[in-house]
Amino acid sequence: LIGRNGFLEVNGEKIGIQSVCLEEDSCMIHSRNENEDVYNLSRLGIPLIEIATDPDITTAKEAKDVAAKIGMILRSIEGVKRGLGTIRQDINVSIPGGTRVEIKGAQDLKMIPTCVEYEMKRQAHLIDIGKELRARHVAPPQVKLIDVSEHFNRDKAPAFLQSSLETKKVFGMCLAGFAGLIKKEEIKNQRMGYEFAAFAKQLGFGGVMHSDEAMEKYGADKKGIEHALSCQEDDGFVLCLGDESRIRILFDMIVRRIGCLFVVGKEVVGEVRKAEKNGTSTYLRPMPGAARMYPETDIAMSIPDLRVIKKIELLEEKSARLEKGGLSSDIAKLIAKEGHTDDFIEFQNKFTNIKPAFIAETMVATPAAVRRKEKIELHVRSEERRVGKECRARW
Repeated sequence: LIGRNGFLEVNGEKIGIQSVCLEEDSCMIHSRNENEDVYNLSRLGIPLIEIATDPDITTAKEAKDVAAKIGMILRSIEGVKRGLGTIRQDINVSIPGGTRVEIKGAQDLKMIPTCVEYEMKRQAHLIDIGKELRARHVAPPQVKLIDVSEHFNRDKAPAFLQSSLETKKVFGMCLAGFAGLIKKEEIKNQRMGYEFAAFAKQLGFGGVMHSDEAMEKYGADKKGIEHALSCQEDDGFVLCLGDESRIRILFDMIVRRIGCLFVVGKEVVGEVRKAEKNGTSTYLRPMPGAARMYPETDIAMSIPDLRVIKKIELLEEKSARLEKGGLSSDIAKLIAKEGHTDDFIEFQNKFTNIKPAFIAETMVATPAAVRRKEKIELHVRSEERRVGKECRARW
C-alpha cells in the first residue's frame, strides 16, 4: 500500500482515490480442459500500480474521463510502460436493484462507456427475467442429473459430437419456467445461455446445449429429452456431455445462479467478469470475499519523507506550456503525448527563424510518413539530448 485517501478533479467534480498499491503481475491461464488448467508464469514479478477510485463516478462518460485523467498522469511519469494493454481498467458497475459487478481488463479507453452501459442493461435484464419467473409461479430448480444419451442419434450428430457420443454420456436437468428465457437477450451476445456456457468453460467443457436451441442440429430428439426430464410446457432444460461428477458441479453452479433470480433484490450476482472487445462481458469467477487477504495488509505503515519526492509535470501542463509558445491545442497535446516537449523547446530555441508550428509538424508528421512509406523507424531527438542520455546511461 503506497497511498490512500487522495482525489482527482475531473470536469469540475472531485473523484476520491481510495488507494494506490504496488503489486506484482500474476500468472495467466494458457489453456483449460476437463482434466487440467495450464498457467503461463512468465509475467510473475512484473511491477504494477493499482489505483482504486471511490464510488463517486455516476455516468458512463465520467468513467471514461476519469480513466483518461489517470492514464494521462501515468503517461507523464518517465519509465511507465505505454501502449494498448499496458494500462487496463477494471470497472465496478451497479444499478438500483442490482449489485456491484467487477469487469476486468477494459483496455480500450473508447470502449469504457459501452462496457458500463452494457453491464447496466445486463443487470436490468436479469431483474426482468426474475420478474417473469416469479410471474410464472414456478419453484427454483434442484440439481437432478438424468442421462438422456439415448435421445441422441450419433449418425445425425455434427462431427464434433460424434466421437464424444461414443465414449461419453449426455446429462440433462429440467429448468422449471425457463421456456424462452434462456435465449432471451436485452443486448447482443448477453443471455442466460451464454452465462451457462461460461460456467461450463470454466470447468473445461466446450459448452452446453439448452431447450431454446434447435436440438435437431445436435442430432437430438427434443420431445424425447423433454419427456425424460419431465418438462412441462413452460419449462426449459440444459444439457452437457462429459463426466457425470463434473457435470454435477456445473449444474450446481447453474442452479445457484438461477436461484437468485427468484429472490427480489438478489437477481444480480456480485461476480468478476471479463471485458470483451465488443463491450460485453463474460463470467470469470465469484467476487472475492474477506478470506482473500494478503499478509502485507498486516504490516505496519511506514510514512515516507515526501520532501524528497520530485513533482512531475503532467502532460496537460506540458501541452499548456507549448500552447503558450505558439502551438495549436491539438499539435501541443500530440507533442506532449509523444514525449517530445523538451526536444521541441530545444529545437525552437535553436532555430528561431523557423515557425514553431512547422517544427512541431515536422517532428510529428515526418516520422509517421517515413514509417508508412519507407518502413523505416525514425526517433526524434536533438543530438545534444541524445548524446547526453547515452553518457548518463554509461555512467
